[in-house]
Amino acid sequence: MATIKKKLTHEDYVVGWICPMRVEYTAALLMLDEEHETLGQDVADENIYTLGSINGHNVALATLPKTGNSPTARVMTNMSRTFQALRFYLLVGIGGGIPVRTDDGPVRLGDVVVSEGVIQYDRGKFEASGFKPKGTLAPPPQVLLTAA
Repeated sequence: MATIKKKLTHEDYVVGWICPMRVEYTAALLMLDEEHETLGQDVADENIYTLGSINGHNVALATLPKTGNSPTARVMTNMSRTFQALRFYLLVGIGGGIPVRTDDGPVRLGDVVVSEGVIQYDRGKFEASGFKPKGTLAPPPQVLLTAA
């Protein structure tokens, strides 16, 4: 027997969830409490979405065609075209760039790590004192940090 899926509007989705790798996307799909019917999208949007909800929050899930800064930016730009009411964008993955050890102890498989900011290490310059990253991005909204 086929499951009947809810059909919501684009404006009902408040969280955009991007998974860099297929294995992460598969795990995200298993976290959905319910899956929703697909919606039309902007003609320039090349993403494929899975829509659903987790704990009452409607999410639009997408994965990357390949990893990297440019594909991530393209997926997010397209997502924002189609789902203009999104309040939060999450990039959820295995965290290759996180430190192995923190003030609270080692980071282990299965730990949830929430960034309080992003340091741009892919561009910068070497100085006598060492490598100086180019810049940082603003931290996540306080409501997400509090929820974590």
